Amino acid sequence: MSGLFSHYDAALEVDQLVLGTTGPMPGMRWDAPLRARDGGISALVAAAAVAATSVRAVGRAIDVYNGRVDSLNAQWRSAKATGFGVAPVECAADASEDDIRRASVRHADRLLDAKLELLSRLEQEHSRARYDLDAAIAVDAERLTKGPTPEVLWELVAAGEVPSAVLGRRD
Repeated sequence: MSGLFSHYDAALEVDQLVLGTTGPMPGMRWDAPLRARDGGISALVAAAAVAATSVRAVGRAIDVYNGRVDSLNAQWRSAKATGFGVAPVECAADASEDDIRRASVRHADRLLDAKLELLSRLEQEHSRARYDLDAAIAVDAERLTKGPTPEVLWELVAAGEVPSAVLGRRD
């Protein structure tokens, strides 16, 4: 049996060498299968399924959050590239310096208002994205806290996250 963590894989097989990773140590052979808190290997598999599903779900939530942040950044860059929708300064060819200065100040004020309005909207959207991420993490933390209870496992099977074999069924 080979895998990324072969010393763990080996530990799950009866009569296979178990290797330590912290220093030199002779291999050992287990005389009986490992038991997950007296629940047997099926309880260990169920716990692993809950943990792996929770990690995947948090990863998906982070991907969604990152996508939303990328979209917000793209909106800012797009608005910046188009002058935040504010028309450029226009002055008559024979405008005085004072007229040009007043037009420039009005333009700067409109530009600042447009930037602040967009920034406020983007910050609100970011707050919603962060709230959604935190809520998804809380759901998965709760799932991990509950552990592989029948209710949690049924939820995961119903959501299509794990096969029904985790429940000891072969549907």
